[in-house]
Amino acid sequence: MIIWRAMTQYVQEKLENGKNVNVRGFGAFAFDISTGLPKIATRAKSMEKTLEHQRLERKHVHKIRLVFVPDAKLKAVLSNYHEKDQLNKPKSQASIYQKSFASIFCNPAPIAAACFLGKDVVDSTLNAIFSAVADLTGYGYSIDLRFGFANISIANKDLRVRFRPDFCQTLNGTDFETKMRQSDMRTSEFWSQSYSQKWAQSR
Repeated sequence: MIIWRAMTQYVQEKLENGKNVNVRGFGAFAFDISTGLPKIATRAKSMEKTLEHQRLERKHVHKIRLVFVPDAKLKAVLSNYHEKDQLNKPKSQASIYQKSFASIFCNPAPIAAACFLGKDVVDSTLNAIFSAVADLTGYGYSIDLRFGFANISIANKDLRVRFRPDFCQTLNGTDFETKMRQSDMRTSEFWSQSYSQKWAQSR
């Protein structure tokens, strides 16, 4: 189906740009990020890596894990789904829409433009698909959803997610981490600028 293919391409594109994507009525594709200690610079010289590349490697202290968090409607019928919460949720965040940062909803407008269809047609089609997924899951049917970058399998009211290994490897590259940062401002500059200036320079 052209709408499904356009939707999966849209979600993958947003993930590649460092954005979490929430699909209404289905769930959220999000980044679970763990942070390590900064790496100390060494005097060792390498002919294969430039100085800038070595600095990027030292700054690369985040381990990114791509996860899928089912929507409340889908989670209610997944009685055998034991990984109820894949993200480490802070106490201040109470809903699926607040988990992690840089989260956006799956926007039907660009999907409709790619399919040369009306926005309402795409919106109603996606709602029908994911409503059917929840209903069929409740009736005990097995479903295999292929997103290209991930496969989601539902069987016996249990959900399994398998992300493409090369896609996950891309997310943990030194270049990708720059897309996740809200700002590369130095500490000395951060405290000398006003809130409006920081907001204007944020990503």
